[in-house]
Amino acid sequence: MRRRDGIKGAHEEALFRKALAEAHGVVTLEKPVPGFPGMKYVQYRLYQGRHTGGFTNELQAGVFEKTVVDGAIWSESHLAELGGRLFGKVGRDGQHRAQFEGVTFIGWIRNGELTSFGVDSWAGQPPLYAPSDVPAARVPVPKKAP
Repeated sequence: MRRRDGIKGAHEEALFRKALAEAHGVVTLEKPVPGFPGMKYVQYRLYQGRHTGGFTNELQAGVFEKTVVDGAIWSESHLAELGGRLFGKVGRDGQHRAQFEGVTFIGWIRNGELTSFGVDSWAGQPPLYAPSDVPAARVPVPKKAP
């Protein structure tokens, strides 16, 4: 893992917590996503590494963001279905937003495929990820999450 990139993958909460411990990091903010039981928005930081090996007791300046889910509630197939319904009709590469049940999701499309998506914001909550010039799209999705 390149420390400047944060933890890749590991969106299932137990895997994320294990990867975070191995990367010598700490959760600094955790918020449940309203209307999506078992889904959380997490901010975390990593401890600074020493060039001689090991880690300091000081946190790196950067804050990383991640959406994590309870694997007992959200299976890979449920997440893939939600991602497909939110971003399946997006035809161009780049960063896109879609709204469902008062929550704005952000997704990244590369070579026409959804590579990742997570929670961007919800009612009363400012955008969690860096703002983009891509407007939020309204997409047809089912009334209830998985």
